[in-house]
Amino acid sequence: MEPVGEAVLAYLRSGRPMTDAREIFLRTRAPYRKLDKLYSVVRRRLRDAGVQPPGKCGPHIFRHARAVEMLRVAVPRKVIGDVLGHRSTGSTAPYLKLATEDLRAIALDVPGMEVLA
Repeated sequence: MEPVGEAVLAYLRSGRPMTDAREIFLRTRAPYRKLDKLYSVVRRRLRDAGVQPPGKCGPHIFRHARAVEMLRVAVPRKVIGDVLGHRSTGSTAPYLKLATEDLRAIALDVPGMEVLA
């Protein structure tokens, strides 16, 4: 497993405060709730590092990147959705829409379509 994945698992197992909050990363002091400033922290760190992603540049870019990475190694859409914590496969679609070329690479041929090509 990648070091980042190991670190997240360690946090979830022993570092995350006990709470009913659904967010993974929480404030380190009570009241334990989501990190309201996570968006601005990620944007600032990306800017300071000289990273200029196309489109949005908040924390969700990491979810998009992971989803596309899994798609590129032929992980099924259902599994990608499970990793992202989605309850339905429809929720996963926005994470994959920018990976059009990757989707074409794993698309199934439609019988009879070769005549139209």
